[in-house]
Amino acid sequence: MLVSAVLTFRGRTAGLTLYLGVFAGTLLWALRETGLHFWPLVPRLVAPVFLAGVALLLLPAARCVEGKPACTRGARLGGAGMLAVFAAFFALMFVPHDVIRNKVTLEPGEISATTEASGQNWSAWGKTGEGLRYSTAEQITPENVGELEIAWTARTGFIADQSESKQDQNTPLYVDGTLFQCAAGSQVTALDGTTGEIKWQFDPEGQSPFWKRCRTVAYHASTPGDACGPRIVMSTTDMRLISLKASDGSLCETFGDGGTVDLAEGIGQISVLDRRDGTPINPVEERPVPQAATEVAGEYYAKTQPYSPQMAVIGGELAQRETDVGRDADRPDALPDPLQAGELRGRLHPADHREDHRLPGQQRRDELGQSFL
Repeated sequence: MLVSAVLTFRGRTAGLTLYLGVFAGTLLWALRETGLHFWPLVPRLVAPVFLAGVALLLLPAARCVEGKPACTRGARLGGAGMLAVFAAFFALMFVPHDVIRNKVTLEPGEISATTEASGQNWSAWGKTGEGLRYSTAEQITPENVGELEIAWTARTGFIADQSESKQDQNTPLYVDGTLFQCAAGSQVTALDGTTGEIKWQFDPEGQSPFWKRCRTVAYHASTPGDACGPRIVMSTTDMRLISLKASDGSLCETFGDGGTVDLAEGIGQISVLDRRDGTPINPVEERPVPQAATEVAGEYYAKTQPYSPQMAVIGGELAQRETDVGRDADRPDALPDPLQAGELRGRLHPADHREDHRLPGQQRRDELGQSFL
């Protein structure tokens, strides 16, 4: 690029030709690496496409200066085409691309069978496992919504004190007349949906100096032979997975170790657990983790990292280079092997065990009997 810039500045057609060659290579590289996915192509091609258009428009003038045939028509058409592609890139940035959509297809006014079967229950973050967030309740309408009054108020006693990094970001669940709510510190409260009376509370007494949130809990209906009956499955701010009896809030002793799975022992940042007993689905082994060259105050590091060699990766090959991690830092399916990226600093640094980096996060209730973290 530098050679091309110098030659172009001197009025040499070789500079423009060299850049067009570089652009052709860039185009092939971008398509090979990302395919036809729009957003990954934007940072790779937008600026090169614009410069290629300018280079093609300048090419006839540069050839004339050197006494060569101008080839005006082809160059101008090519340059105009490149600038049109650039304009199209810009316009398409305002159009949704690669949207992740629910596979449930419904006609306007149609209600899915799962939603219909759930009745008034709201047993998952999106009402059901389909995540459609549609309620069949009909008593509240646009005409009477302004007449609603407070039916009851409940105080759980768990205050979301922002000075302690706590925030209420909860979506309560409602199952068979009981409302299940979790506070910022992972405390769970079950309330009577009609009166607001507190039925039971569970406080895991989790300790974490960082980010404290509870987005929701997971509800698991009982299966034949299940001694615990329906369960509430929750994660804590200090990296534990806990299963509670929905009836009284006591620990489900058949899950993990007396109702608890310590996610810091033998399980990495991405794990697949058997929802029935909390055991890992895929084998997990401990591997040494390269330590960062310089430590940062407030961070601490583990000598080993749980690693599942059979863990499936959604959306492509496991990222192996630091550039992959930077590019896909927001994709939980692209976490790198810690052995290859131990020196990388960043929000998803695999060797970094700060509590705010290792939260197990929101559970996903899956029909396969597995809990995904």
